[in-house]
Amino acid sequence: MQNRDWVPGASPCESGRPSLLSTLDTLRFEAPTMAPPPYLTALVQHQLVSVGRLYHILLVVFLGLLMAPFILIPLCITLRIDGHVAWSWLSTLTPLWVLDVYVLYACKLRLYVAVDDMSVDHACFMCRLPSVLLVIVGQLLVALRLDNVLGCTWSAALAPLVAAGALHCSPRGVLLSIQVVLIGLKLDAVLACTWTIVWLPCIIVISMGFVVGLVVLPMLTCFSVQHRDDRRSLSPVSMWGMCLVLTTLLTGAVAPFFLLLYRLEYADFPTIYLCVPYYVTLAIVVSWAAVDTLASTRADAIV
Repeated sequence: MQNRDWVPGASPCESGRPSLLSTLDTLRFEAPTMAPPPYLTALVQHQLVSVGRLYHILLVVFLGLLMAPFILIPLCITLRIDGHVAWSWLSTLTPLWVLDVYVLYACKLRLYVAVDDMSVDHACFMCRLPSVLLVIVGQLLVALRLDNVLGCTWSAALAPLVAAGALHCSPRGVLLSIQVVLIGLKLDAVLACTWTIVWLPCIIVISMGFVVGLVVLPMLTCFSVQHRDDRRSLSPVSMWGMCLVLTTLLTGAVAPFFLLLYRLEYADFPTIYLCVPYYVTLAIVVSWAAVDTLASTRADAIV
Protein backbone atom coordinates (compact mmCIF):
# COMPACT_ATOMS: atom_id res chain seq x y z
CA MET A 1 0.00 0.00 0.00
CA GLN A 2 1.35 3.40 -1.09
CA ASN A 3 2.19 5.80 1.71
CA ARG A 4 0.37 9.13 1.22
CA ASP A 5 1.80 10.84 4.32
CA TRP A 6 3.54 14.09 3.69
CA VAL A 7 7.28 14.02 3.99
CA PRO A 8 9.07 17.21 5.06
CA GLY A 9 11.07 18.69 2.24
CA ALA A 10 9.05 16.92 -0.43
CA SER A 11 7.17 18.85 -3.10
CA PRO A 12 3.39 18.78 -3.19
CA CYS A 13 3.40 16.61 -6.26
CA GLU A 14 5.82 14.18 -4.65
CA SER A 15 3.71 14.05 -1.49
CA GLY A 16 0.60 13.15 -3.45
CA ARG A 17 -1.31 16.34 -2.61
CA PRO A 18 -2.32 18.63 -5.53
CA SER A 19 -0.91 22.14 -5.42
CA LEU A 20 -3.07 25.27 -5.27
CA LEU A 21 -1.97 26.34 -8.75
CA SER A 22 -2.82 22.99 -10.24
CA THR A 23 -6.20 23.07 -8.52
CA LEU A 24 -6.98 26.54 -9.87
CA ASP A 25 -5.82 25.48 -13.31
CA THR A 26 -8.07 22.44 -13.14
CA LEU A 27 -11.05 24.56 -12.19
CA ARG A 28 -10.17 27.16 -14.88
CA PHE A 29 -10.57 29.87 -12.31
CA GLU A 30 -11.06 33.41 -13.75
CA ALA A 31 -11.29 36.70 -11.91
CA PRO A 32 -14.74 38.32 -12.06
CA THR A 33 -15.03 41.16 -14.58
CA MET A 34 -15.97 44.64 -13.40
CA ALA A 35 -18.74 45.18 -15.98
CA PRO A 36 -21.22 47.91 -15.03
CA PRO A 37 -24.84 46.99 -14.45
CA PRO A 38 -27.02 47.04 -17.57
CA TYR A 39 -29.21 49.87 -16.27
CA LEU A 40 -26.13 52.06 -15.65
CA THR A 41 -24.85 51.46 -19.21
CA ALA A 42 -28.24 52.37 -20.64
CA LEU A 43 -28.35 55.53 -18.51
CA VAL A 44 -24.91 56.65 -19.71
CA GLN A 45 -25.84 55.99 -23.33
CA HIS A 46 -29.04 57.99 -22.89
CA GLN A 47 -27.12 60.91 -21.40
CA LEU A 48 -24.59 60.84 -24.26
CA VAL A 49 -27.38 60.82 -26.83
CA SER A 50 -29.08 63.74 -25.06
CA VAL A 51 -25.84 65.74 -24.96
CA GLY A 52 -25.25 64.99 -28.64
CA ARG A 53 -28.73 66.17 -29.56
CA LEU A 54 -28.32 69.33 -27.49
CA TYR A 55 -24.96 69.98 -29.17
CA HIS A 56 -26.52 69.64 -32.63
CA ILE A 57 -29.43 71.91 -31.67
CA LEU A 58 -27.06 74.59 -30.36
CA LEU A 59 -24.91 74.26 -33.47
CA VAL A 60 -27.93 74.70 -35.75
CA VAL A 61 -29.09 77.75 -33.76
CA PHE A 62 -25.61 79.29 -33.90
CA LEU A 63 -25.28 78.73 -37.63
CA GLY A 64 -28.79 80.10 -38.15
CA LEU A 65 -27.91 83.30 -36.30
CA LEU A 66 -24.65 83.54 -38.23
CA MET A 67 -26.31 83.07 -41.62
CA ALA A 68 -29.38 85.23 -40.91
CA PRO A 69 -27.81 88.55 -42.05
CA PHE A 70 -26.65 87.02 -45.33
CA ILE A 71 -30.20 85.86 -46.00
CA LEU A 72 -32.08 88.92 -44.77
CA ILE A 73 -29.93 91.77 -46.16
CA PRO A 74 -30.72 91.17 -49.87
CA LEU A 75 -34.32 90.27 -49.07
CA CYS A 76 -35.01 93.42 -47.04
CA ILE A 77 -33.34 95.68 -49.62
CA THR A 78 -35.28 94.22 -52.54
CA LEU A 79 -38.59 94.40 -50.67
CA ARG A 80 -37.93 98.05 -49.84
CA ILE A 81 -36.96 98.95 -53.42
CA ASP A 82 -40.02 97.21 -54.88
CA GLY A 83 -42.29 99.06 -52.42
CA HIS A 84 -43.58 95.98 -50.60
CA VAL A 85 -42.63 97.52 -47.24
CA ALA A 86 -42.68 101.13 -46.06
CA TRP A 87 -39.86 100.94 -43.56
CA SER A 88 -37.20 103.59 -43.32
CA TRP A 89 -33.85 102.64 -44.74
CA LEU A 90 -32.30 102.62 -41.28
CA SER A 91 -34.85 99.97 -40.27
CA THR A 92 -34.55 98.11 -43.56
CA LEU A 93 -30.81 97.72 -43.10
CA THR A 94 -31.09 96.27 -39.58
CA PRO A 95 -29.58 92.92 -40.70
CA LEU A 96 -26.64 94.90 -42.08
CA TRP A 97 -26.08 96.54 -38.70
CA VAL A 98 -26.10 93.08 -37.09
CA LEU A 99 -23.51 91.92 -39.61
CA ASP A 100 -21.39 94.96 -38.78
CA VAL A 101 -21.44 93.92 -35.12
CA TYR A 102 -20.22 90.44 -36.14
CA VAL A 103 -17.42 91.99 -38.20
CA LEU A 104 -16.31 94.31 -35.40
CA TYR A 105 -16.23 91.42 -32.93
CA ALA A 106 -14.21 89.33 -35.40
CA CYS A 107 -11.77 92.22 -35.84
CA LYS A 108 -11.40 92.46 -32.08
CA LEU A 109 -10.57 88.76 -31.79
CA ARG A 110 -8.21 88.98 -34.74
CA LEU A 111 -6.45 91.91 -33.09
CA TYR A 112 -5.73 89.83 -29.98
CA VAL A 113 -4.25 87.06 -32.12
CA ALA A 114 -2.22 89.42 -34.31
CA VAL A 115 -0.41 90.93 -31.33
CA ASP A 116 1.60 87.72 -30.80
CA ASP A 117 1.61 86.51 -34.41
CA MET A 118 4.89 87.53 -36.03
CA SER A 119 3.75 86.39 -39.50
CA VAL A 120 1.11 89.15 -39.66
CA ASP A 121 1.92 92.45 -41.33
CA HIS A 122 1.01 94.65 -38.37
CA ALA A 123 1.22 97.93 -40.31
CA CYS A 124 -1.30 96.71 -42.87
CA PHE A 125 -3.44 95.01 -40.24
CA MET A 126 -3.71 98.15 -38.13
CA CYS A 127 -5.17 99.95 -41.16
CA ARG A 128 -7.97 97.42 -41.51
CA LEU A 129 -9.83 98.32 -38.33
CA PRO A 130 -10.13 102.03 -39.31
CA SER A 131 -11.13 100.81 -42.77
CA VAL A 132 -13.95 98.73 -41.28
CA LEU A 133 -15.11 101.67 -39.16
CA LEU A 134 -15.13 103.92 -42.24
CA VAL A 135 -17.24 101.37 -44.11
CA ILE A 136 -19.79 101.33 -41.28
CA VAL A 137 -19.88 105.14 -41.20
CA GLY A 138 -20.37 105.17 -44.96
CA GLN A 139 -23.26 102.73 -44.65
CA LEU A 140 -24.94 104.96 -42.06
CA LEU A 141 -24.50 108.05 -44.24
CA VAL A 142 -25.98 106.26 -47.27
CA ALA A 143 -28.98 105.11 -45.21
CA LEU A 144 -29.56 108.65 -43.90
CA ARG A 145 -29.19 110.03 -47.42
CA LEU A 146 -31.78 107.56 -48.71
CA ASP A 147 -34.16 108.64 -45.93
CA ASN A 148 -33.58 112.31 -46.92
CA VAL A 149 -32.27 113.04 -43.45
CA LEU A 150 -29.05 114.32 -45.00
CA GLY A 151 -29.10 116.85 -47.81
CA CYS A 152 -25.51 116.38 -48.92
CA THR A 153 -24.44 115.07 -52.29
CA TRP A 154 -23.98 111.39 -52.92
CA SER A 155 -20.25 111.90 -53.38
CA ALA A 156 -20.03 113.33 -49.86
CA ALA A 157 -22.10 110.49 -48.41
CA LEU A 158 -19.88 107.93 -50.12
CA ALA A 159 -16.62 109.64 -49.10
CA PRO A 160 -16.00 107.29 -46.10
CA LEU A 161 -16.22 104.30 -48.44
CA VAL A 162 -13.63 105.89 -50.72
CA ALA A 163 -11.31 106.42 -47.74
CA ALA A 164 -11.92 102.86 -46.56
CA GLY A 165 -10.83 101.51 -49.92
CA ALA A 166 -7.69 103.64 -49.84
CA LEU A 167 -6.79 102.27 -46.39
CA HIS A 168 -7.28 98.67 -47.44
CA CYS A 169 -3.64 98.42 -48.55
CA SER A 170 -4.36 96.40 -51.69
CA PRO A 171 -5.16 96.85 -55.40
CA ARG A 172 -8.66 95.68 -54.63
CA GLY A 173 -9.07 98.61 -52.24
CA VAL A 174 -7.92 101.09 -54.88
CA LEU A 175 -10.37 99.59 -57.36
CA LEU A 176 -13.14 99.88 -54.78
CA SER A 177 -12.34 103.55 -54.24
CA ILE A 178 -12.45 104.28 -57.98
CA GLN A 179 -15.73 102.41 -58.34
CA VAL A 180 -17.37 104.29 -55.46
CA VAL A 181 -16.24 107.64 -56.89
CA LEU A 182 -17.81 106.79 -60.26
CA ILE A 183 -21.07 105.73 -58.61
CA GLY A 184 -21.23 108.94 -56.58
CA LEU A 185 -20.64 111.10 -59.66
CA LYS A 186 -23.31 109.19 -61.57
CA LEU A 187 -25.89 109.62 -58.80
CA ASP A 188 -25.06 113.34 -58.60
CA ALA A 189 -25.65 113.61 -62.38
CA VAL A 190 -22.09 114.79 -62.92
CA LEU A 191 -21.47 111.87 -65.28
CA ALA A 192 -23.85 111.42 -68.19
CA CYS A 193 -22.52 108.03 -69.28
CA THR A 194 -24.42 104.77 -68.97
CA TRP A 195 -24.32 102.51 -65.94
CA THR A 196 -22.30 100.00 -67.93
CA ILE A 197 -19.48 102.55 -68.21
CA VAL A 198 -19.80 103.44 -64.53
CA TRP A 199 -19.45 99.81 -63.49
CA LEU A 200 -16.65 99.16 -65.99
CA PRO A 201 -13.89 98.55 -63.35
CA CYS A 202 -15.95 95.86 -61.64
CA ILE A 203 -17.08 94.42 -64.97
CA ILE A 204 -13.48 93.92 -66.06
CA VAL A 205 -12.37 92.31 -62.80
CA ILE A 206 -15.43 90.08 -62.38
CA SER A 207 -15.36 88.98 -66.02
CA MET A 208 -11.67 88.12 -65.84
CA GLY A 209 -12.19 86.16 -62.63
CA PHE A 210 -15.15 84.31 -64.12
CA VAL A 211 -13.27 83.37 -67.30
CA VAL A 212 -10.19 82.30 -65.36
CA GLY A 213 -12.38 80.18 -63.09
CA LEU A 214 -14.07 78.49 -66.04
CA VAL A 215 -10.66 77.64 -67.51
CA VAL A 216 -8.76 76.74 -64.35
CA LEU A 217 -11.38 74.49 -62.73
CA PRO A 218 -11.60 71.98 -65.61
CA MET A 219 -7.80 72.00 -65.99
CA LEU A 220 -7.28 71.24 -62.31
CA THR A 221 -9.93 68.53 -62.44
CA CYS A 222 -8.33 66.91 -65.49
CA PHE A 223 -4.90 67.01 -63.82
CA SER A 224 -6.33 65.47 -60.62
CA VAL A 225 -8.04 62.68 -62.57
CA GLN A 226 -4.83 61.80 -64.42
CA HIS A 227 -2.68 61.75 -61.28
CA ARG A 228 -5.17 60.34 -58.83
CA ASP A 229 -4.40 57.62 -56.29
CA ASP A 230 -7.02 54.87 -56.57
CA ARG A 231 -6.88 54.17 -52.86
CA ARG A 232 -7.15 57.70 -51.50
CA SER A 233 -8.52 60.01 -54.18
CA LEU A 234 -12.09 60.56 -55.27
CA SER A 235 -13.41 58.79 -58.32
CA PRO A 236 -13.25 60.67 -61.66
CA VAL A 237 -17.04 61.00 -61.63
CA SER A 238 -16.91 62.65 -58.20
CA MET A 239 -14.11 64.99 -59.30
CA TRP A 240 -16.01 66.16 -62.38
CA GLY A 241 -19.15 66.47 -60.29
CA MET A 242 -17.28 68.71 -57.85
CA CYS A 243 -15.98 70.75 -60.81
CA LEU A 244 -19.57 71.19 -62.01
CA VAL A 245 -20.69 72.30 -58.55
CA LEU A 246 -17.84 74.83 -58.26
CA THR A 247 -18.62 76.19 -61.74
CA THR A 248 -22.27 76.56 -60.74
CA LEU A 249 -21.24 78.42 -57.58
CA LEU A 250 -18.99 80.71 -59.61
CA THR A 251 -21.81 81.46 -62.04
CA GLY A 252 -24.25 82.12 -59.23
CA ALA A 253 -21.78 84.48 -57.56
CA VAL A 254 -21.42 86.76 -60.61
CA ALA A 255 -24.97 86.46 -61.99
CA PRO A 256 -26.60 89.05 -59.65
CA PHE A 257 -24.12 91.71 -60.74
CA PHE A 258 -24.88 91.29 -64.44
CA LEU A 259 -28.61 91.08 -63.74
CA LEU A 260 -28.29 94.41 -61.90
CA LEU A 261 -26.62 95.97 -64.95
CA TYR A 262 -29.36 94.62 -67.20
CA ARG A 263 -32.06 96.04 -64.94
CA LEU A 264 -30.39 99.46 -64.71
CA GLU A 265 -29.99 99.79 -68.48
CA TYR A 266 -32.54 97.77 -70.37
CA ALA A 267 -35.38 96.20 -68.37
CA ASP A 268 -37.71 96.78 -65.46
CA PHE A 269 -38.43 93.67 -63.44
CA PRO A 270 -38.88 92.97 -59.71
CA THR A 271 -35.65 93.43 -57.82
CA ILE A 272 -36.15 90.15 -55.99
CA TYR A 273 -35.14 88.37 -59.20
CA LEU A 274 -31.62 89.66 -58.64
CA CYS A 275 -31.39 87.58 -55.48
CA VAL A 276 -32.42 84.24 -56.99
CA PRO A 277 -28.88 83.22 -58.13
CA TYR A 278 -27.51 84.44 -54.81
CA TYR A 279 -29.91 82.33 -52.76
CA VAL A 280 -29.35 79.28 -54.96
CA THR A 281 -25.60 79.62 -54.50
CA LEU A 282 -25.99 80.12 -50.75
CA ALA A 283 -28.23 77.05 -50.47
CA ILE A 284 -25.68 74.91 -52.35
CA VAL A 285 -22.83 76.09 -50.13
CA VAL A 286 -24.76 75.50 -46.90
CA SER A 287 -25.99 72.07 -48.04
CA TRP A 288 -22.50 71.06 -49.11
CA ALA A 289 -21.03 72.15 -45.79
CA ALA A 290 -23.77 70.35 -43.85
CA VAL A 291 -23.29 67.08 -45.75
CA ASP A 292 -19.51 67.26 -45.37
CA THR A 293 -19.79 67.95 -41.63
CA LEU A 294 -22.27 65.10 -41.16
CA ALA A 295 -20.04 62.69 -43.08
CA SER A 296 -17.00 63.70 -41.03
CA THR A 297 -18.95 63.27 -37.79
CA ARG A 298 -20.08 59.77 -38.76
CA ALA A 299 -16.55 58.82 -39.83
CA ASP A 300 -15.16 59.98 -36.48
CA ALA A 301 -17.89 58.06 -34.65
CA ILE A 302 -17.03 54.87 -36.54
CA VAL A 303 -13.32 55.29 -35.79
